[in-house]
Amino acid sequence: VFRCHWDIACMLFSLYFATSILYRVAFVLEEDISSYRRWLLVDFSIDIFFIVDVYFRYTRFAFVYNGTVVINRNSIARHYRKNGMLLDVFSCLPLDVIVLLIPGLKDSVFLFRLVHLIRVRRLPSYLNHIEGYLNGWNIRVSAAMSLLSKTFFYYVLVNHLCACIWFLIHRYLERNIKYTWATTDCVEGGDDAGEGCLATWDDEMGQHNICNNGYVTNCYIRSIYFVITTISTVGYGDIAPVTEIETIWENIVVMIGACFFAAIIGAFTAYLSHNDTSGPNAFKLKIQGIKKYMKYREFPAELQEEILVYHQHKWKQSQTLDEQAVISILPLPLQLDLSFAVMGEVIKSVPILCECSSIVQKRIAHAMTLQVCPSGSNIYRVGDIGWDIYFVNSGLVKISLPSDLSELDFVGKANVPKARQKADSIGLLYRRGNHFGESCLISESGVRQETVTADTLAELYLLSKDDFEGIWSYMAPLDQEALKRNLLNRNGNAWHSFDDDEDCELISNNQRQTFRNASMIKANSRRRGVFGSFQREQVRLRSFSADASREAIEKRGTDFSSSHNPIDNNQSAALEIQRLVRTGELPVHAEHDIEESSSGLSESSSDTSTTNEEYEEIDKAVSKACRESTTSSAVNRTNSPNIYMYK
Repeated sequence: VFRCHWDIACMLFSLYFATSILYRVAFVLEEDISSYRRWLLVDFSIDIFFIVDVYFRYTRFAFVYNGTVVINRNSIARHYRKNGMLLDVFSCLPLDVIVLLIPGLKDSVFLFRLVHLIRVRRLPSYLNHIEGYLNGWNIRVSAAMSLLSKTFFYYVLVNHLCACIWFLIHRYLERNIKYTWATTDCVEGGDDAGEGCLATWDDEMGQHNICNNGYVTNCYIRSIYFVITTISTVGYGDIAPVTEIETIWENIVVMIGACFFAAIIGAFTAYLSHNDTSGPNAFKLKIQGIKKYMKYREFPAELQEEILVYHQHKWKQSQTLDEQAVISILPLPLQLDLSFAVMGEVIKSVPILCECSSIVQKRIAHAMTLQVCPSGSNIYRVGDIGWDIYFVNSGLVKISLPSDLSELDFVGKANVPKARQKADSIGLLYRRGNHFGESCLISESGVRQETVTADTLAELYLLSKDDFEGIWSYMAPLDQEALKRNLLNRNGNAWHSFDDDEDCELISNNQRQTFRNASMIKANSRRRGVFGSFQREQVRLRSFSADASREAIEKRGTDFSSSHNPIDNNQSAALEIQRLVRTGELPVHAEHDIEESSSGLSESSSDTSTTNEEYEEIDKAVSKACRESTTSSAVNRTNSPNIYMYK
């Protein structure tokens, strides 16, 4: 921060020297020098500042070399000695102070201050430093705008310096010449070198009076007017060089003007080209093309509004037409850092994501995509297929639960109690920090279970299920489960359900556990007459028919616990299998297959515990019965998609 303020002060003081020193030498007359001497206190203070600056640059101020900040003092001193230290020291010489101590040279004090103009050579580097500081403060200045601004700045400064030199020629080099550009510039009319001219010739003294009546302001205006008309190649001819030295200086000014003319044209070309390719004009052209296409395709008015609102919001947010093209050229670590720098506030607004590690937050930020929804627009409807989870960054979003359950798939119907419990816990109006659509994380069908509408203009960020699974692969198993559990059971800082909530259990898991318990009861009863504990694991299985699933919902309370008598449990399991065979929900040989599986297990092992291999054998028998049940049943077959079951 100190270096930033110091460089800004150096730039301002250098600009002050560039405009004041030469002006005072050219336009401050001898009779006015005493009134300007009070400014010498300001000048001497700035001189002391630049002496301190030389010390800091030699001992303190670090520099960047090949992307590395060098802070070693010996390296700093060596670098400064090679980069203009002698000129800086020479520009700080107090020649003007010495002149003030000599009585006969006091009136020449401004002339001896010309040595300080050497310091002005660092003005371009100060401007570059200021541009870097602006970028560090997130004040974006395009390269084209920076080039155009610098060109105009130098153009105005050079005009000022050329005007001062133009008058210096008249004042010091042509004092004894009757006809100069000033003595022939007779705005008020009359003869050359007369009273109506800028300067008047005195025959007795053999000199002109520099400027009539001491109107130095008028002399400066006429000087700057001549330089501007010459540099801009207009050249009205009312002010013209008279002497040879004036002609030489005018030729120099013309050449300077030609260079500036080319520079200004190039700067304007770069600026306009930037606007046409990546600036506001490019965005306007893009919007015009989109409107033309939508009109040709006859898009609905609501859809047109959503598309335009998205592009306008995206442009306002990033000021670039293709943000991904800017990021894609970077290596992945820099892409992650850049994404988090842009999306960090979004991540911090979601409490669940804030609890993740920094690298996970960066990967989430890198995978997020923006969606802007106008007020009243539908984000998705119940029954739609979608694989994205939405995070609300701004605006309000309204959730509507379906009144007609026929719009839901089977899993959605099973989760109706959980959805209602969630609505009772956190409400139906979501805002910044909330998320929705998380059911896609445990869904195989992707069918949406609610309707979501933007209550106001909403800025949402999407993260797909595939992206989440990719991010999970970089996380420890416990962290994976914690993030998934939080997304499913929390919203913002509020919990709406818990892992031990029976409503979270999917229906086909109940049926599968029924068959599995039946086989295990028979096997363990034959071996030791004691019912062992069962390990529940994640399985994948086709869902049962709609009738069988509804039956399972009604009988979900059936549980074969270790506290039951093994004989009673065995009989209950056998009765359950027989009932399902009678209703046609299992093939007639299912009972025999499960009986064989359990018998084989009891005969092949004398161990009193159930091994993983035994579970696999039971799963094969149960899966076979379930597949044949699904194949043989024609009831709502199309409404029984594959689902994942978690418990």
